[in-house]
Amino acid sequence: MRILSYCKNCADIVFDNTRVRILESLATKSPQSVNELVNQFTLRQPTISHHLEMLRKSGFVTFVKKGNQVFYSINWVCHKDNSIKCMLLDKLSAYSKPAVSP
Repeated sequence: MRILSYCKNCADIVFDNTRVRILESLATKSPQSVNELVNQFTLRQPTISHHLEMLRKSGFVTFVKKGNQVFYSINWVCHKDNSIKCMLLDKLSAYSKPAVSP
């Protein structure tokens, strides 16, 4: 049985509104470039990049470099403890669009 919980890693993210909003955006549409994310906020690019780095180091997002652009996607796998169903990822799944069958 999986326990629905916030781990300390999630709590550090949840208590920062900007990081939660970035995750919500990535849950809605992934991947997104840094510029796409910057255009959704009133914050400057270095600030968004800082938050993305924190999310990456915490395991919440993955990234791919294409040329001089970096594209971020949400990491849907609980990265710390697979026996815990992450409440943050569970909440964010409400924002994700279902996959469309061809």
